[in-house]
Amino acid sequence: MAQKINIDQINLIIDSSLELASESNWREVSLEEIASKSKLELIDVKKYFPNKTAIILEIFKRIDDEVLGNHDELESESVKDRLFDVFMERFDALNENRSAILSILNSMAKDPIATIETLPNFKKSMLLMLELAGIENGNIISEKTRFIGISGIYLSVLRIWIDDESEDLSRTMAELDKRLSQTEEFVNSFSFLNKKVI
Repeated sequence: MAQKINIDQINLIIDSSLELASESNWREVSLEEIASKSKLELIDVKKYFPNKTAIILEIFKRIDDEVLGNHDELESESVKDRLFDVFMERFDALNENRSAILSILNSMAKDPIATIETLPNFKKSMLLMLELAGIENGNIISEKTRFIGISGIYLSVLRIWIDDESEDLSRTMAELDKRLSQTEEFVNSFSFLNKKVI
């Protein structure tokens, strides 16, 4: 018999996890603490999340969903401008739970196994950003190349976001603009119009 999904419980667990991560080192947070914070039994938490990596995956899925929900179709003909807008939508979503996300990222940096386990979902997130920017997968550029390109830009800017405490994320925006400008040829090769658009 299929397990019944309780969305309210899942959201409660995620919200509690984010709150605990913002208050302390995520690496030290246990499933027992998350259950207690959620006012649920540990067995209820483990029904949905057998480990903390599963919770991380759900947190970043929530970010993907938020970017999707807040995204408006971009009318600019510039690939660079469209990518800039989508990147910033994601960084704005990350910033809503900034202290919790920083705690999680710091923990993942010291846990290579957890990082490896999140890679397939990270790839989906990066390819989603390309899709939202209106960039189609052409025959010339493989999905692997697209993933390497977009993730390279994202991770380099993420390092700046980590230290960017400005309200408008001005440092993050400046770094993103610089990185996209530096990779104009690479970005232009994604153009579904097959012509230079930056």
